[in-house]
Amino acid sequence: TTGITITSYLFDKESYNVKSSLTTDIGIYTGFLSKIADFYISGNLFMGDEVDFFAGVEINKNINLIKNKFYITPSFSVNAGSLQFYNSYYQTQRYGKRNGRISSNGTITSSVVINEVKKFEILDLELSGRLTYSFRNFEFGLVPIITIPKNEATILVNNQIEKEKLNTFLFWSAGISYQF
Repeated sequence: TTGITITSYLFDKESYNVKSSLTTDIGIYTGFLSKIADFYISGNLFMGDEVDFFAGVEINKNINLIKNKFYITPSFSVNAGSLQFYNSYYQTQRYGKRNGRISSNGTITSSVVINEVKKFEILDLELSGRLTYSFRNFEFGLVPIITIPKNEATILVNNQIEKEKLNTFLFWSAGISYQF
């Protein structure tokens, strides 16, 4: 199985979302399906102020619980990439213009730099268990994900070095799709 994805991002200029500095994501994936498990590789270009490349490897197993209607898909994945969009987020949202000190003439006085943002490295490990229910041409999905971040960033804020604190965390996404 192979596919291409294109996503356009629209954020309010006051958004705190980490992807708020991105405009477009173009991805491609391919997979090998077997009786034991499914294996996928993917690549994405995240476009914003700079271009980042991401790659991922995933292994999962689709388990049919109710006759082609309800599935659970446990998976494990490893994601790697560069962090230029993350640098933009820190400069403009996290420490920069929103949280920076504004001088009397209205300019921002904070300076933020993340070291090695162009370096391609492992970003996280993920465990998930997608739940999918199919009804006619509709598919309803819920995906809880445990992510274990790797390779904390070194951030220079106003000439003071801060080491990013990484913690394992749980998040989820939900969606509805319609197939023609």
